[in-house]
Amino acid sequence: MSEQFPTEPTPTNETAPIEPAASTALAVVEPKPVDFATRLNSLFPFVVLGLLVVVVGVIFFFASEGQSRNEGIKPGQFMTRLGNAFVEPGTRDLEAYRAAEEEAIRKAELVRSTSLSEAIHGDLTRMATTIRECNALSSQVKTDDRGRCIAANDQHVAQCVALLADEHITQREYEALQARHTSLSDALVAAESVATAPSEKVFNLLETLKQDVELAVKPLVAKHAELRNLIAFAATNEPSAQTLQAAIDEFNRKRMQERLQALAAKAEVLRQRQTQKQIQAQQKEADLKLAVQEQKAINRQNELVLEKKRLVDEAKREWDRKRREQQKAAALAEYQRNLPVIKNYLGAFIKPGHKLRGKQHTLKAGPASLSVLRSMGVMADNQDGMLALINATSQSKNDRSTHRFASDIRYLHPDKWHQADMSMLYKMHELLRKFGPIMVEQGLLSS
Repeated sequence: MSEQFPTEPTPTNETAPIEPAASTALAVVEPKPVDFATRLNSLFPFVVLGLLVVVVGVIFFFASEGQSRNEGIKPGQFMTRLGNAFVEPGTRDLEAYRAAEEEAIRKAELVRSTSLSEAIHGDLTRMATTIRECNALSSQVKTDDRGRCIAANDQHVAQCVALLADEHITQREYEALQARHTSLSDALVAAESVATAPSEKVFNLLETLKQDVELAVKPLVAKHAELRNLIAFAATNEPSAQTLQAAIDEFNRKRMQERLQALAAKAEVLRQRQTQKQIQAQQKEADLKLAVQEQKAINRQNELVLEKKRLVDEAKREWDRKRREQQKAAALAEYQRNLPVIKNYLGAFIKPGHKLRGKQHTLKAGPASLSVLRSMGVMADNQDGMLALINATSQSKNDRSTHRFASDIRYLHPDKWHQADMSMLYKMHELLRKFGPIMVEQGLLSS
């Protein structure tokens, strides 16, 4: 990276003091070189052999294709003949050809992964060199004349502080990159030793490592270039009497002092705000007390309204309860007065029997079930209800011995009911609808 230094350096806003670069320098260890050139030379004959096999196969393909056209061979049969040609006595061995082809592919995969590993090794070497040179330059410029030229300009000092403070890679991160490369290089050596191609996973890990190393090298190279550009740009300054290290210490001291002053000013503003907040808090407390008192008065008024409503509702419920009891007592009294009539007209349902009892009472004789009669439609206040009543008294539906309607009534159309005496039907229907629930309570009908 050959980035040019700007015409005029710009000051930084960093606030943390900068320690000497020597204290943060990485203990760079050169990555162990891998003798990939020797490995590539040993693979060359196999690669050439594989290419020759492929060329011979192509020539044989075109020659056989022309012959197949003359002989009328279908295109789908060509590959079959090609395979048979390889295994015929005195010709090329198909198995040997396939083995040579697989060996060529394996060698190509190994060359691809080995080349990528060499490129990573070069990047790591460049990283180590850049770190070493940057650390040496940072240490030297703090005490030599180049640093005195930088110390003569406050903006140049501020820019130098920013550069020296920016440590782009730590010792642990650098060693981790080296360890990853060593591990993958060992995997390539192991694959070569057993004559197998490196797995796709190994190649993908190499590509990822290449990207990570490039990302780590780029800012290091940029920092080194910026520092050298700064030194070259500040060379025209009149050298200062103090060294760059002294200027950096003074810069950090002033910056710390400015920071303390800013903190003091901020503390004063906070104190004033706190005083104002206390006044506001006292006012809010007074307002809160007044609001609480007003709310208590409102709540008390609401409680009185709710209590009045509760008493009214309770009185209404009590009145409704007494009214229902009076109605029930009146209905029961009317039922008692009409009991002889009820037994006379509704004997077809009161007497014991097995029908009209519902599923749960089929084995025990007893009165008819009001639920069953209701499900048949007997309780409907219309002609359908009376027709259902006639049906409920029929012999097929009712096994209780009682007077049944004559056939002239049972089969008479409702439009002609006025021609017959239907008073008994009307009376039975009226009594059943009016006293049915009370009859269930009194045991004359089942539920």
